[in-house]
Amino acid sequence: MDDKTLVRILQQEAAAASSYQDSELAKAQEEAMNRYFGRPYGDEAENRSRVVSHDIEDAINWIMPDLMRTFTASEDLVSIKALAPEDDAQYVGAPEGKSKADVIAAYLCHIFFEDNRGAENVHDFMFDGLLQRLGVLSIGWEDPEPGPPILIEGVGEQQLVRYLQDPEYEILGAEQEETQGGLNFVLEVRRTPAMGRAHIEAVPPEEFALHKTAKRIDGAKYHRRRRAKFLAEIIRQFPEKEFELRDRKSKGDDPGYDARLSARYPDDNVTFGTDGESDEGRREVWLHEEYIRLDYDGDGIVELRHIKRVDDIILENIAVQSSEFVCWTPSRVSHKAVGRSVADMLADITKIRTVITRRYLDGLSQTVTPRTYIDTNKVEQDGVDAIADNDIGGVIPTKGNPREAVYETVTPDVSGPALNALEYFDARGSEASGVTKQSQGMDPQAMNKTATGIDLLQAAAKVRIELFARWAGVALEDAFKRILQLVAAHQDKPRQVKLFGQWVDIDPRTWSDEMAVKIDIGSAGVSKQQRIANLGLIAAKQEQVLMTAGPTPMVSLQHLRNTYASMVSDMGFPDPTLYFGDIPQDWQPEPQPDPKMAEVQAKTQLENAKAQHAAQMAEAKIFHDQQKAASDLQIAREKAAAELQLAREKAAEEAQLARERMALELQLAREKQMMEAELAERDSQRRHEAALVSAKAKGLNGSDASLGSNRPGGSLAQ
Repeated sequence: MDDKTLVRILQQEAAAASSYQDSELAKAQEEAMNRYFGRPYGDEAENRSRVVSHDIEDAINWIMPDLMRTFTASEDLVSIKALAPEDDAQYVGAPEGKSKADVIAAYLCHIFFEDNRGAENVHDFMFDGLLQRLGVLSIGWEDPEPGPPILIEGVGEQQLVRYLQDPEYEILGAEQEETQGGLNFVLEVRRTPAMGRAHIEAVPPEEFALHKTAKRIDGAKYHRRRRAKFLAEIIRQFPEKEFELRDRKSKGDDPGYDARLSARYPDDNVTFGTDGESDEGRREVWLHEEYIRLDYDGDGIVELRHIKRVDDIILENIAVQSSEFVCWTPSRVSHKAVGRSVADMLADITKIRTVITRRYLDGLSQTVTPRTYIDTNKVEQDGVDAIADNDIGGVIPTKGNPREAVYETVTPDVSGPALNALEYFDARGSEASGVTKQSQGMDPQAMNKTATGIDLLQAAAKVRIELFARWAGVALEDAFKRILQLVAAHQDKPRQVKLFGQWVDIDPRTWSDEMAVKIDIGSAGVSKQQRIANLGLIAAKQEQVLMTAGPTPMVSLQHLRNTYASMVSDMGFPDPTLYFGDIPQDWQPEPQPDPKMAEVQAKTQLENAKAQHAAQMAEAKIFHDQQKAASDLQIAREKAAAELQLAREKAAEEAQLARERMALELQLAREKQMMEAELAERDSQRRHEAALVSAKAKGLNGSDASLGSNRPGGSLAQ
């Protein structure tokens, strides 16, 4: 088959493939992206509510954490099924108990999550499937290529020797400079990695196309990835095609505008395309990486061929065993590679909720701001403008009775039926997507329900999410199988990688790429708290076995340490060795003594313990008696001292009272004597005054002047 015929077949297959920019799948993907961002439907009316329900976005954002936890939180995500007894044997250089199958599984995870952006690829892979029906991963091998030149300053002589001896570095130029610390160099170097790497990338759905009748990607008649790449990169990879690539003219193979790209960037005005750059260094072309099944060489055998082309220029055409692409769809449809997405499940409900919400808001607006009827014969234009402005406290001029000129209609309140309808379709959306209020921890009535009931509701809600995870796990099994095939075929030298907390030499040249890869999905509905509780139960049983039977093949100290390490990891601590160290390979528990000797030793120890206990009890009794006697003597002394002190205080108080009583009596006697003296003095003075009065009276009368006893005022003697 010549290249012209092959290009014609490829172009026909690409135009007819599912997910081409004019296909129904492409339109569904564009609509799903618009609904995720809540873009308008296009049927919005002027001066009406334009709100859009975000049910699809909410559902996907609630499902994604469960899927991410399922595939990124576990250290035992990947397991390898051994094909031969040596695959279960101890791997040289690995920690104790780690077999060849364990090391292979750990190395595949290292490539996926460490050599590549594993968490980001898992997120995009899951997100594209949930929203756009199809998630795609590309797993290919990248041969070592030289990087751009870099300038390194302050290089000492020892560093210069290391750069000269390192085969990965090529010194392009060097300058010598004198410094206070000695001789330094300024180097221009280029680094070329010693070996290639498996490259993993999540493919945007608009770049991928699949045959419409494909049941699975590995049996599809045709599938491809189309992406824009710099022409300079393609020429560097295929230098023999440089003249054709530079001299080419567009043959109408430019796909043109793809609405899915605009839907992906709703807030930016972006343009897409190639050949628009005048600068040769930034010129881009559409690179088609296609897989097609056909009898290319005419031998009667239909084979899978991997073809790279730009327009009608074939860059590479080789026969391969499998594709580099892995796909998944969240809701499978039997005998169909592309199933249904969460957006498909919620599309109608989202539209209905949007319409009901808009009508509810419109009705609420009319209820709050009712419509007004105006009799234009009684209201002039100024009054009409005032009514339209609806200013607070505004004046509306009318002619005559304003009640007859202006009339407001009252719109019935429809909030009750509208909210009931929204609640109903909210429940329908939960049934469709598997995302419920209970699983979100947002149900306000959850406090009135039993804990068991809430657990059952959450477990039931996670069943569909767990099914999504199971189909994604099947696709990831194919992805890790592809990684195993790549490293077994292309890694031609050992590589040191830190696995299980220590450095291990990895040499895949002896590995078989037929090993079965298994992804341990687990349950997406089990939280970290539940997992920690389960590990606690396992640890309790292991501790019980170790205490009763000691380390056995069923339960060893390493098993218990692994359980503790898993609990530490689930608690969020990245390095379990900080809390539970690794058990050395050569460590052995102390040998157990002979049972009879142990029994004799136990009896002897028991008798010794009894004798020691009796002696201790006797000593304790003597000490207790001594302490009691000393205590009684001390109490007697303290009692006598207290009584003596009380007697002294009582005598002092009585003496003080006697002194105070004598002082008081003396004071009273003195005061009484003073009062009697004062009274006597007063009496003497009265008598003296009376005598003076009497003498005076006698001198006036010449005789003894006296007053009659029968005077009106009474007797003077009285």
